[in-house]
Amino acid sequence: MYSNPHHLAADQPILDVDHFAELCDMLGNDQTESLLRTFLVDLDERVPSIIASCEAGEHGMAKRGVHGLKGAALSIGACRIAMIAASIERADDEERQRYCYQLPECATATRNLITALLPAA
Repeated sequence: MYSNPHHLAADQPILDVDHFAELCDMLGNDQTESLLRTFLVDLDERVPSIIASCEAGEHGMAKRGVHGLKGAALSIGACRIAMIAASIERADDEERQRYCYQLPECATATRNLITALLPAA
């Protein structure tokens, strides 16, 4: 799903609703909420770090950070952020920064959707 270079991240849903429903059924509401809140913290910490690594030319560090973000995103069904992360991970050093700049907008959209799904804190 994420390895076809002809697919664009914008073509992917922010959240795979079927995957998300399965997650809720499997984990229950409390564990799902905990997982989502953990993902949001991870998103807030990793995205700036990945971008900073790309800008500094620290491509190995960017790839490691984005690999973790991709895994976390896939675990909750955050398709679009996972696809951007996979693109960053696979990109050559010159192309990587272009993909990194797609992260903030996607992270905001993902955060907004997940926050809407969570009960008020």
